[in-house]
Amino acid sequence: MEGMLNKIGYDFKGKINDLGQVKRSERRKLGEVFALNEHIKGMILVMLSNQRL
Repeated sequence: MEGMLNKIGYDFKGKINDLGQVKRSERRKLGEVFALNEHIKGMILVMLSNQRL
């Protein structure tokens, strides 16, 4: 899928980075504490990314 998106010029990795979850997970490893609304946003993104057709 990533290859197909690259062929049509879609910045797949850029869009993933725009979500901010990668940066948040790195900050969490460093011990940062997050607010409840940030936890809920992360939970929703995980649930949506787990959907399969």
